[in-house]
Amino acid sequence: VQHYLCSSLLKNCMSEQTQIAFLSQKIFLVLVYKFKGHLKQEIEVFLSNVFLRVLDSPNSSFKQKALVLESLRSMSNDPALLTQIFLNYDCDFDSQNLFKEII
Repeated sequence: VQHYLCSSLLKNCMSEQTQIAFLSQKIFLVLVYKFKGHLKQEIEVFLSNVFLRVLDSPNSSFKQKALVLESLRSMSNDPALLTQIFLNYDCDFDSQNLFKEII
């Protein structure tokens, strides 16, 4: 189930249809808050390949960028989550520096 859910969310988070992307990002945020201990690799993929890629891409629409920024703002309101991102990714030599990229 985890594989299918994450694959579907990855596709839908990049949707041109704003409502689909919005709902997919909200589901992702719920998964981050509730199951972050079980989804380390998936969170890294989402943040680096969806959220950060949308923000860096000149082809992303304003609405897509606004949705991603809203999701990142929501995550940034939780100091414990930011600390966990730093410890689990930036302090891991095998992972990307997600905290650095987000902040």
